[in-house]
Amino acid sequence: MTAPNISTLMEEFARRLVQNGYRPESVKRAVAKQARLMAHSLLIDYITRPQDCEECSVTPGCSSCPIHSEGATRRVPGHGNPSSPILFVGEGPGEHEDIFGIPFIGIAGTALTMWLEKMPLKREQVYIANVLKCRPKGNRTPQPEECRTCIETNLNREIKMIGPRVMVAVGAVALKALIPDAPGITASHGKWFSYRDIPLTPIFHPAYVLRQQGAQFTKVNQQVYRDLMQAYSRL
Repeated sequence: MTAPNISTLMEEFARRLVQNGYRPESVKRAVAKQARLMAHSLLIDYITRPQDCEECSVTPGCSSCPIHSEGATRRVPGHGNPSSPILFVGEGPGEHEDIFGIPFIGIAGTALTMWLEKMPLKREQVYIANVLKCRPKGNRTPQPEECRTCIETNLNREIKMIGPRVMVAVGAVALKALIPDAPGITASHGKWFSYRDIPLTPIFHPAYVLRQQGAQFTKVNQQVYRDLMQAYSRL
Protein backbone atom coordinates (compact mmCIF):
# COMPACT_ATOMS: atom_id res chain seq x y z
CA MET A 1 0.00 0.00 0.00
CA THR A 2 1.47 3.33 -1.08
CA ALA A 3 1.29 6.11 1.50
CA PRO A 4 0.09 9.50 0.28
CA ASN A 5 2.27 12.59 0.44
CA ILE A 6 1.84 13.90 3.99
CA SER A 7 2.23 17.58 3.07
CA THR A 8 -0.42 17.31 0.36
CA LEU A 9 -2.72 15.44 2.71
CA MET A 10 -2.31 18.06 5.45
CA GLU A 11 -3.03 20.87 3.00
CA GLU A 12 -6.27 19.14 2.02
CA PHE A 13 -7.28 18.55 5.65
CA ALA A 14 -6.52 22.18 6.55
CA ARG A 15 -8.49 23.51 3.60
CA ARG A 16 -11.56 21.42 4.44
CA LEU A 17 -11.50 22.27 8.14
CA VAL A 18 -11.18 26.01 7.49
CA GLN A 19 -14.02 25.77 4.99
CA ASN A 20 -16.11 24.20 7.74
CA GLY A 21 -15.57 27.27 9.89
CA TYR A 22 -12.70 26.31 12.20
CA ARG A 23 -10.15 29.00 12.97
CA PRO A 24 -7.02 28.77 10.80
CA GLU A 25 -4.65 28.98 13.78
CA SER A 26 -6.42 26.06 15.51
CA VAL A 27 -6.38 24.04 12.30
CA LYS A 28 -2.68 24.74 11.81
CA ARG A 29 -1.76 23.35 15.23
CA ALA A 30 -3.90 20.24 14.75
CA VAL A 31 -2.60 19.35 11.29
CA ALA A 32 0.98 19.82 12.49
CA LYS A 33 0.41 17.19 15.18
CA GLN A 34 -1.23 14.84 12.69
CA ALA A 35 1.67 15.25 10.29
CA ARG A 36 4.17 14.31 13.00
CA LEU A 37 2.14 11.20 13.88
CA MET A 38 1.96 10.17 10.23
CA ALA A 39 5.67 10.72 9.66
CA HIS A 40 6.57 8.70 12.75
CA SER A 41 4.32 5.86 11.62
CA LEU A 42 5.96 5.74 8.19
CA LEU A 43 9.41 5.80 9.79
CA ILE A 44 8.57 2.85 12.05
CA ASP A 45 7.18 0.93 9.07
CA TYR A 46 10.30 1.63 7.05
CA ILE A 47 12.70 0.63 9.82
CA THR A 48 10.88 -2.58 10.78
CA ARG A 49 10.03 -3.77 7.25
CA PRO A 50 12.57 -6.08 5.59
CA GLN A 51 14.08 -4.05 2.76
CA ASP A 52 13.54 -6.77 0.17
CA CYS A 53 9.80 -7.00 0.87
CA GLU A 54 7.65 -4.04 -0.10
CA GLU A 55 4.48 -5.65 1.22
CA CYS A 56 5.71 -6.64 4.67
CA SER A 57 4.42 -3.42 6.26
CA VAL A 58 0.93 -4.89 5.85
CA THR A 59 0.08 -6.73 9.04
CA PRO A 60 -2.57 -9.46 8.71
CA GLY A 61 -5.57 -9.11 10.96
CA CYS A 62 -6.88 -11.87 13.19
CA SER A 63 -9.30 -14.42 11.79
CA SER A 64 -11.96 -14.06 14.46
CA CYS A 65 -14.60 -12.18 12.42
CA PRO A 66 -15.79 -11.76 8.81
CA ILE A 67 -13.67 -8.64 8.30
CA HIS A 68 -10.67 -10.98 8.00
CA SER A 69 -12.18 -12.78 5.00
CA GLU A 70 -12.89 -9.43 3.33
CA GLY A 71 -9.17 -8.81 3.06
CA ALA A 72 -8.35 -6.60 6.05
CA THR A 73 -4.83 -5.26 5.53
CA ARG A 74 -3.61 -4.46 9.03
CA ARG A 75 -4.59 -4.20 12.66
CA VAL A 76 -4.69 -0.67 14.09
CA PRO A 77 -4.07 -0.72 17.86
CA GLY A 78 -4.84 2.11 20.23
CA HIS A 79 -2.41 4.99 20.44
CA GLY A 80 -1.38 7.58 23.00
CA ASN A 81 -0.51 7.71 26.67
CA PRO A 82 -1.15 4.29 28.24
CA SER A 83 -1.28 5.95 31.67
CA SER A 84 -4.02 8.37 30.65
CA PRO A 85 -7.01 8.66 32.99
CA ILE A 86 -9.31 9.11 29.98
CA LEU A 87 -9.86 6.70 27.08
CA PHE A 88 -11.51 7.67 23.78
CA VAL A 89 -13.08 4.84 21.77
CA GLY A 90 -14.15 5.30 18.16
CA GLU A 91 -15.70 2.96 15.61
CA GLY A 92 -12.80 1.57 13.59
CA PRO A 93 -10.03 2.35 11.13
CA GLY A 94 -10.78 4.30 7.96
CA GLU A 95 -8.69 4.75 4.85
CA HIS A 96 -5.91 6.82 6.43
CA GLU A 97 -5.89 4.84 9.67
CA ASP A 98 -5.37 1.71 7.58
CA ILE A 99 -2.39 3.33 5.85
CA PHE A 100 -0.67 4.84 8.89
CA GLY A 101 -1.71 2.35 11.57
CA ILE A 102 -2.89 5.04 14.02
CA PRO A 103 -6.52 5.64 15.06
CA PHE A 104 -8.15 8.97 14.20
CA ILE A 105 -5.41 10.14 11.85
CA GLY A 106 -7.60 11.26 8.90
CA ILE A 107 -9.74 14.38 8.50
CA ALA A 108 -12.08 13.34 11.34
CA GLY A 109 -9.09 12.60 13.54
CA THR A 110 -7.65 16.01 12.77
CA ALA A 111 -10.89 17.56 14.00
CA LEU A 112 -10.68 15.45 17.17
CA THR A 113 -7.08 16.56 17.70
CA MET A 114 -8.22 20.16 17.33
CA TRP A 115 -11.00 19.66 19.90
CA LEU A 116 -8.52 18.15 22.35
CA GLU A 117 -6.26 21.20 21.99
CA LYS A 118 -8.92 23.09 23.96
CA MET A 119 -9.12 20.45 26.67
CA PRO A 120 -7.01 20.05 29.87
CA LEU A 121 -5.34 16.96 28.35
CA LYS A 122 -4.18 17.16 24.72
CA ARG A 123 -4.09 14.36 22.17
CA GLU A 124 -0.61 13.16 23.13
CA GLN A 125 -1.73 12.94 26.78
CA VAL A 126 -4.80 10.75 26.24
CA TYR A 127 -5.29 7.25 24.86
CA ILE A 128 -7.37 6.72 21.71
CA ALA A 129 -8.59 3.35 20.50
CA ASN A 130 -11.33 1.87 18.34
CA VAL A 131 -13.95 -0.81 18.80
CA LEU A 132 -12.61 -2.48 15.65
CA LYS A 133 -8.91 -2.96 15.00
CA CYS A 134 -9.34 -3.72 11.27
CA ARG A 135 -11.00 -1.67 8.54
CA PRO A 136 -14.23 -3.16 7.14
CA LYS A 137 -14.26 -3.37 3.36
CA GLY A 138 -15.43 -0.12 1.80
CA ASN A 139 -15.70 1.49 5.24
CA ARG A 140 -19.03 -0.25 5.73
CA THR A 141 -20.73 -0.05 9.11
CA PRO A 142 -19.59 -3.05 11.19
CA GLN A 143 -22.05 -5.68 12.29
CA PRO A 144 -22.84 -5.98 16.03
CA GLU A 145 -21.26 -9.44 16.22
CA GLU A 146 -18.05 -8.12 14.65
CA CYS A 147 -17.92 -5.37 17.25
CA ARG A 148 -18.52 -7.83 20.08
CA THR A 149 -15.79 -10.15 18.85
CA CYS A 150 -13.20 -7.40 18.57
CA ILE A 151 -14.17 -5.87 21.91
CA GLU A 152 -13.78 -9.20 23.67
CA THR A 153 -10.58 -10.07 21.81
CA ASN A 154 -8.81 -6.72 21.90
CA LEU A 155 -10.47 -3.66 23.40
CA ASN A 156 -11.29 -5.13 26.81
CA ARG A 157 -7.62 -6.09 27.18
CA GLU A 158 -6.57 -2.53 26.35
CA ILE A 159 -9.03 -1.15 28.88
CA LYS A 160 -7.74 -3.49 31.58
CA MET A 161 -4.13 -2.50 30.92
CA ILE A 162 -4.82 1.24 30.80
CA GLY A 163 -7.28 1.39 33.69
CA PRO A 164 -8.99 4.66 32.66
CA ARG A 165 -11.13 6.59 35.12
CA VAL A 166 -13.39 7.88 32.33
CA MET A 167 -14.28 6.64 28.85
CA VAL A 168 -15.62 8.67 25.92
CA ALA A 169 -17.45 6.87 23.11
CA VAL A 170 -16.84 8.79 19.90
CA GLY A 171 -19.90 8.42 17.71
CA ALA A 172 -23.02 6.30 17.46
CA VAL A 173 -21.39 3.01 16.42
CA ALA A 174 -18.93 3.04 19.31
CA LEU A 175 -21.71 3.92 21.76
CA LYS A 176 -23.98 1.08 20.60
CA ALA A 177 -21.09 -1.39 20.57
CA LEU A 178 -20.18 -0.58 24.17
CA ILE A 179 -23.67 0.20 25.54
CA PRO A 180 -26.16 -1.74 23.37
CA ASP A 181 -29.19 -0.52 25.32
CA ALA A 182 -28.26 3.17 25.06
CA PRO A 183 -30.58 5.49 23.10
CA GLY A 184 -29.29 7.01 19.87
CA ILE A 185 -26.36 9.38 19.96
CA THR A 186 -28.57 12.47 19.73
CA ALA A 187 -30.40 11.48 22.89
CA SER A 188 -27.33 10.03 24.64
CA HIS A 189 -24.55 12.59 24.14
CA GLY A 190 -23.65 14.34 27.36
CA LYS A 191 -25.30 11.62 29.47
CA TRP A 192 -23.48 9.08 31.61
CA PHE A 193 -23.40 5.30 31.31
CA SER A 194 -21.14 2.62 32.77
CA TYR A 195 -18.89 0.16 30.95
CA ARG A 196 -17.14 -2.42 33.09
CA ASP A 197 -17.72 -0.13 36.08
CA ILE A 198 -16.06 2.81 34.27
CA PRO A 199 -18.09 6.00 33.74
CA LEU A 200 -18.70 6.46 29.99
CA THR A 201 -20.17 9.37 28.07
CA PRO A 202 -20.64 9.68 24.29
CA ILE A 203 -19.86 12.59 21.98
CA PHE A 204 -20.77 13.17 18.35
CA HIS A 205 -18.30 11.70 15.87
CA PRO A 206 -16.19 14.39 14.19
CA ALA A 207 -17.19 13.01 10.77
CA TYR A 208 -20.82 13.77 11.65
CA VAL A 209 -19.93 17.26 12.84
CA LEU A 210 -18.01 17.98 9.64
CA ARG A 211 -21.09 17.10 7.59
CA GLN A 212 -23.11 19.89 9.22
CA GLN A 213 -23.34 23.36 7.74
CA GLY A 214 -23.99 26.90 8.89
CA ALA A 215 -25.79 27.37 12.18
CA GLN A 216 -26.19 23.61 12.66
CA PHE A 217 -22.43 23.10 12.40
CA THR A 218 -21.84 25.81 15.03
CA LYS A 219 -24.48 24.31 17.33
CA VAL A 220 -23.20 20.74 17.11
CA ASN A 221 -19.56 21.79 17.40
CA GLN A 222 -20.27 23.78 20.57
CA GLN A 223 -22.19 20.82 21.99
CA VAL A 224 -19.15 18.58 21.49
CA TYR A 225 -17.00 21.02 23.47
CA ARG A 226 -19.54 21.07 26.30
CA ASP A 227 -19.73 17.28 26.35
CA LEU A 228 -15.94 16.98 26.36
CA MET A 229 -15.59 19.43 29.23
CA GLN A 230 -18.19 17.44 31.15
CA ALA A 231 -16.15 14.28 30.57
CA TYR A 232 -12.97 15.95 31.80
CA SER A 233 -14.79 17.28 34.84
CA ARG A 234 -15.25 13.68 36.03
CA LEU A 235 -11.48 13.38 36.37
